[in-house]
Amino acid sequence: MWFHLYKYRLRCLIKNKALLFWTFIFPILLGGMFMLSFKDIDKNSPITDIPVGIVTPENKNSELTNFTKILSQVEINQNKKLFKVKNYPTHDKLQKDFIENKVAGYYSLDTEDKLQLTINEQDTPQLILKDFLNQYEQSKEMMREVKTTNFNFSNETLVDTKIGKTKLSTGDFYFFTLIGMTILYGFMFGVLNANDQQANQSMKGIRLTLIPNNKLIVSSANLLSSFSVFYVGLLCVIAIFYFLYQVNFSGYWGPLLLIAALGSLNSITLGTLIGTILYKWNYNQKLGLGISITMIMSLFAGMMGTEQIKYWIDLNLPILGKINLVNLVSDSMLQLFLSNNYHGLARNLLWLSGLFLSCLALNIMLERRVQYDSL
Repeated sequence: MWFHLYKYRLRCLIKNKALLFWTFIFPILLGGMFMLSFKDIDKNSPITDIPVGIVTPENKNSELTNFTKILSQVEINQNKKLFKVKNYPTHDKLQKDFIENKVAGYYSLDTEDKLQLTINEQDTPQLILKDFLNQYEQSKEMMREVKTTNFNFSNETLVDTKIGKTKLSTGDFYFFTLIGMTILYGFMFGVLNANDQQANQSMKGIRLTLIPNNKLIVSSANLLSSFSVFYVGLLCVIAIFYFLYQVNFSGYWGPLLLIAALGSLNSITLGTLIGTILYKWNYNQKLGLGISITMIMSLFAGMMGTEQIKYWIDLNLPILGKINLVNLVSDSMLQLFLSNNYHGLARNLLWLSGLFLSCLALNIMLERRVQYDSL
């Protein structure tokens, strides 16, 4: 019976032309606009030799010395240096170059001898500097967690992380956020599931409620059929981005497919949750709310030229970035792009898994509790 429900739900979804257009065709068209906007940047502006300043006082801090060494050794694209490091003895010596944008940003120690990054604009080089510092701190924390007594990065850790298969460009970053937005558009499948399987929302729901099967059998068949259609369509979108638009996904296809799968499950269960909770709203109203949420999350993920907002959120409200599906997906892809170190990526995957399980548990609870006075 379950397979019968799954099979016929697949047929219904495949025949829904409006749903397929907005979840697959629209992102492809939007990606074409991105390609036209960024094609010159992608061809002519690979990120190498990012000028970065280091404030190194006379009484040199050992961690700062170690960090500077690592920064100067990171390579990209066949032994080309990613960073061009400039040392300054004081902040005063640095200010002129910083104001004139001769350095993309600079690292220094705060009053508690912790590394901090200062930038005056938001662009791809600054995002790389921020991610590099985050990666450094995460690796340092990992080493402390395993109680390493002589903490020191070496070629086996961060220095050996060559960003080398890739040429990172501004266009790639925006395509990553576009994939995140495309994944969140999967909420439409979830809203449709809730609408079609609940008796207080549609005639289809009334008929499904009358069949002699557990509600969870119906909802699980709907969930997996939606995931099957959406995931295959998403892979087609990624394939078009890769082969036609020449988007560089760094070659780590296994983790990328896992990110896409977890993101798809998240978006579908989120849509089902919206459809279940807002059962008094009509279908179009729930779609409108979901699209609004998608646009807000895309805005906060830096998709619309709002990298400064993204950076501020990551710095001051990191939990908000972790519950933003678009940001989680794009950040996970950026992690793959920037390093072979999977610790930051693993944390994002844990967040994606946790959000999916939370939405799934809420959906099951609400589905089991729903009662109808009469049919």
